[in-house]
Parts: sequence; C-alpha cells; structure tokens
Amino acid sequence: MTSFAEYKSYIETNPLCRTLLRDVPWTLSGAVQANMPATLLNESARLDSLTCDVTFSIITPMYNTPPRLLEELLVSCKLQTWRRWELILVDDCSPNSSHMDTALGAAKADPRIKVIRSDVNLGIGGGRNLGMKHATGDWTGFLDHDDLLHPQALGLFARHIHDSKKSGQGVNFIFSNECKITEDSKKVSDFFLKPDLCKSTLLRSNYLAHLTFVERAFMAQNVLPDGRFFRKEFDGVEDHDFFLRLAHSPDIRSKHIPEFCYYWRKILNSTADSLAAKPYVTERGQALIRENLGGLGYVVDDLAPHLARNSGQNRFFRASFSSPNNLDHKVLTIVPFRDKTAMTISCLESIEAQDVKVTVVLVDNASAPESISELKRWLGLPRKSRYILETIPGPFNYAKLNNEAITRHANGFEYVHFLNNDVTLSGPRVIRQMVSALLYDPGIAFCGIKLWYPDLTSVQHGGIKIGLEMIGSGYFRPAHMTTMVDFVHDDHAVTAVTFACAISRLQTYQDLGGLDEDWLPNGLGDVDLCLRAITRAFRIFYLGSAEGTHHESITRKSCDEALELSELYIRHGACIDTQMRRQLGYDTFSVINSDAGWLDKPLRYRVADRVNGFLKNSLKPFHRLIKKLV
Repeated sequence: MTSFAEYKSYIETNPLCRTLLRDVPWTLSGAVQANMPATLLNESARLDSLTCDVTFSIITPMYNTPPRLLEELLVSCKLQTWRRWELILVDDCSPNSSHMDTALGAAKADPRIKVIRSDVNLGIGGGRNLGMKHATGDWTGFLDHDDLLHPQALGLFARHIHDSKKSGQGVNFIFSNECKITEDSKKVSDFFLKPDLCKSTLLRSNYLAHLTFVERAFMAQNVLPDGRFFRKEFDGVEDHDFFLRLAHSPDIRSKHIPEFCYYWRKILNSTADSLAAKPYVTERGQALIRENLGGLGYVVDDLAPHLARNSGQNRFFRASFSSPNNLDHKVLTIVPFRDKTAMTISCLESIEAQDVKVTVVLVDNASAPESISELKRWLGLPRKSRYILETIPGPFNYAKLNNEAITRHANGFEYVHFLNNDVTLSGPRVIRQMVSALLYDPGIAFCGIKLWYPDLTSVQHGGIKIGLEMIGSGYFRPAHMTTMVDFVHDDHAVTAVTFACAISRLQTYQDLGGLDEDWLPNGLGDVDLCLRAITRAFRIFYLGSAEGTHHESITRKSCDEALELSELYIRHGACIDTQMRRQLGYDTFSVINSDAGWLDKPLRYRVADRVNGFLKNSLKPFHRLIKKLV
C-alpha cells in the first residue's frame, strides 16, 4: 500500500481501520479531532508533494503479543499520512505464537512490513538490536507491540525534518509528547508534556520514552564496540541507557515536537499502568545512573527511586551527586535585607551549615540602626564563611541591589548565588548540589530549589511554569508549581526558578545583562532573566531534591505585578507560547474521554472545584488555614 490510491481505498473500505478512526479519540493537541478520514486523505495527498525523501524504520519486538492489539498497531501504521516507512516486527521466541498469523499475513499484504523470528529469547534490547540489522530507513524509531501511533505522527516528523534541512540545522534526534490509551482503545488520558532535550532531566528519568526517532547516521556513530545499540544487562531501562549515550554526544542536534504522537497502551499490570509491573527496573536504573555519573567523575551521594505521581506511572531517581572539584571560595552569595534581623541570622546560620565555604554580601537597604548593630554582633563571632556588609540606599529595587553587589564584589568568583533573607537552606549540601547541576550540564543557566512554606506541609515554590489561569489582557500568569502532577519533588528542567534561592555562573549572568532595574525592579525579574536565557538556548533547572523554607514576602509586602506581567509578554510572548507546550508535567485541562476528565465529574463536584478555585485566589494565605480547619 504505497500509492495514494491504495491508501484511500484502505481508509474507505477496511473495517478495522474505520472502527479505529471512529472509536479512538484521536488528538494531537488535547482536543478530539473530527472528520479523521477526510483529514488524513487531504494531508496524505499534500505530503506527496513535499520535497523530502526521508524514510522511517519502525522496530517492534513482539513477545506473546495479543493478536487484537497487534492488529490495531498495524492499522495505526498503515494509517500514517507519510507513507514512506517500514515496520520490522521481531518475534522474540514467544512461547505463545498466536500473533504470528497476524504478523505474517500483514507482511504478505504490505511489502513495507517485515517479520523476523529469533530462535532464542533476546529480551527487549536484543530484539531491537536484531531489528536494527534489517532496518533500511534514514531514521529509526521504536514502537511497543501493543501501542498505537497517531495517524499523523510520521507526517509531523517528516515535515520537521524537512524544515530543519531547509534551515541548515539538520536535526538528528527528534521526539514528541505522548499520552496513554486504554485496552479497549476508547479512552485517552495522562497527556504528558515534555521539556526540550535536557540531559540533566534525562539523567533522573527517561522522560523521552515515546515517540523518538534517531537519524541512521547519528545512530551509527554511537554504536557500542561490540556492534550493539542496546545492552542486555539494562533490559527494562534499555532505551534510557541508549538515550543517555546519545544525549552526551557533542554532535546531537535535537528537535521536540510538542504534540501527542504516541499512545501508550494502559493495560492492567503493565508498565504503563504501574511501574511495579517490572520491579527490576529500579535496580537497573540505579546501576545505569551510577555508571553514568561515575564515568564522568561525579560522586553519587544519594540515589533513591521516587514514584513521582500517586498512580506510580512515572519514576524519577533522586540522583544527589557532587563534583569532586573543591568549591570553597568560588561562590558569591547575595542576601538583600531590611531589618528582620532574627530571620536574616537564621538564613545566615543555614549558610554556615553548608559543606562549602562561600562569601556572603549582605546588602542592607534602609535597615534601622539597631538592626545593623544586632547583625554586627552575630558577624563578630568566628564564622566559617566570609561576610561583607554593604549598604545600598534608596527605594527598594531588588534588581539594583543584586546588580550593584555583583558589580562591586563578584570579581574573582565563578558562581553567583541569589538568596532572600527570608529563606533558610535545609541540610548541608544545598549549595553544592546547585553548583554540581551547573557543572554536569554547561547548558544550564540558572538552578533553583524546592521551597516549603514555614509549616512544611505545602510547597511554596516547585519551579515556575506558565499557568493555565488567564488574567488581565489575555495573559497567562507565571505560577509556582506546587503539586506532584508538576513533579515538584523531582529534579527537572522548568521554565523559570525564583531568585529567592537560585545560582548561576557569574559569566552567564553578566552575558545575559543581569536583572532589569527599570521595568522589572521587584517582580518577575527572575522570570524575565530565565526567559532571556532560554531564547539563547540555555536551560533552566530545578532541584526538587534540594530544599529550603521560604517566609514569602515577609520583609517586603507583595505588590500588584500587572505592569510587570504586561512587560514580560511584550518581551517574551513567543518564548512563553513555546514554553507552555514544553513544561514537564501532565496536561490537566485536556484530559479527554478519561476517567479523570473534568467533564466526567458530577455537577456538584465541578461547582465545588470552581468555588474552591475562587476562594484560593481571593483569600490566598487564609485559604490554607481554612482547609486545615475543615
């Protein structure tokens, strides 16, 4: 079925094809697509004229595959609007071969489908290695034996590859977002948004997973000495191992497609339903990360698996590690303050408890004489770190206080650490962890940490994303992430971090121009600087494994930020739009035909959700107190 006429006939006459097009809630962006047959026919005809000859090899190991699910997988491939592909089905010595009639029949009817049989059980990685020997396409990707491809997936990949060639970028690694589909193929859920390629996030979790294609030439550059691509000793995390090797290649040129191109089958007791289905994955994942960090000279201080969601559908590793480099006297910490001496001293005590020696610039802005005297008494005692008391008068301007401190004192330092006086660091390794994140990935511009409210029961800052709440003149509000759905307890790439506690290379901060003292003197300046970094191809990283406590806005009261938000969008509207679709987490507003879907809830629950949201926004800090009392 290589011609458009054959494709058209298949869509119009094949019963299973027509059933899947009707029953599966196909979606690329979160909204159910209507009139799929007409959509696919129109697109496939147009793609015939695309001056791009890219071909895809899809490798699918099979083991005791349910015949019905294999049939649906085959249909999802035959429905691809980009018709230049081959599907290599590798049977891994299945004891139950009931699916083989389906596989062989498909290969007989369509020359693009190949069936390979192994006489011994090779495992997932071994099956993929065997399939690779028979692949002839320009790009190679992998499809699990019971999953589905969105019918427009390969067409999207082909167009992005075509565009990258025209622009001269020439990507060699490309991946998409994904979602899950039920066993009966009638419900989709768990719409998983991913950041662009970030090797630091990838180190903690194989968030890339599905759907990923690698250019054949680039794949050949990264073959193992024995000719394998996947190592049997890492079956269960074989693709994580493979992606980490590619991510560390200096030649990688990646592209992220922020559409849901892959439908991971959610079957009871499968990995898509619960990671407990493969308990050995945790042990092998830990071994993989230790090998990766050890080979680069890092010391693994702590490595623990963490189920990032209540459903257990995502596993992150809290990979707490440190560089063997001596970091003493390389970090300049800036702490602006006004009065609140006891709180400032608490902050400084947490710095003293760190396992690195830093230089702290205490920037006084209009403190009372008695506050300075009390602080000087504390400074007069023997201290591990070095402290400089600096006075910068004038109206409160957070950006200016930090910029001035850097201008006056940063010469000779490698890192600049922003720290509010109302923050205390938890544990002795927070600063070292942040610096180690920068050392591991030179592409990270700023690294922040998780901040708790003083009651230690709720997260104040879990990284910053562009929230779904639209305010003012149609702007989406930058929001602190606070829940497990946003992976606040894990280390990953984010849109921005709060400078209440964040670290950067001094050179990076200076190259970006520092904080804006004129337009964003007090609010959203950190978000502005993070977005400036992203537009220059940097990444922003958040450590959920490093913690502190934040008494938010206790020194300076919070102010309205309508003007700052407007300026943020004037400057970064295009970047914000891009980031909204590339924020690690689950898309809770587009869960369609799902048990968790908002429209599936009884009316009384939907009303209660709206009332709770209104109270939360209106009452703010009192809302938490009310929830406790209730």
